[in-house]
Amino acid sequence: MVELNFSDPSNKWAVLREIKDKLIMQPGFIMDDVDEHKPWGAYYRFVGSQKQKFLDEYYSDVDIDVPGEVNPKYLVFEPGKKLSFQYHDRRAETWKVIYGEVEAYNGPEDEVGEYKTYKTGDVFTYDVKMRHKGGATANGWAIVAEIWQHVDADNPSDEEDIVRLADDYGRA
Repeated sequence: MVELNFSDPSNKWAVLREIKDKLIMQPGFIMDDVDEHKPWGAYYRFVGSQKQKFLDEYYSDVDIDVPGEVNPKYLVFEPGKKLSFQYHDRRAETWKVIYGEVEAYNGPEDEVGEYKTYKTGDVFTYDVKMRHKGGATANGWAIVAEIWQHVDADNPSDEEDIVRLADDYGRA
């Protein structure tokens, strides 16, 4: 696991610069899509050909079956911030916390239930259509190594495959 020591954790751009240097550039991951302007933090998605490298780096200690096309991705959460309460029609997600603590809820209901806290090294899954919301605890930054698994090979998922049920940032 890469050691991160944010010199100024209150400066989002300094944190993201260190993440890019140590988690993307040094290991040589090739980015496919980047959004550093998310209200909850940022994401970095990698080309599908990086699947095995990403699995070897983050999931070698996990019994996980990942057939077909996937999009490996980092989710970077600012302290105390979370994604919208959402689900996806064409993808399942497996999250591994690689830095910090994550609070997450998943379940079949259209209202957020009780959050569970996950620490560095913990792995959990959001199945297709499973309602979920997750992000950093108030204790600090959190980084998730996400495996984004397409469930329909004829209609792969994309960033538009988000059905928001509620949102802390007015996007629902």
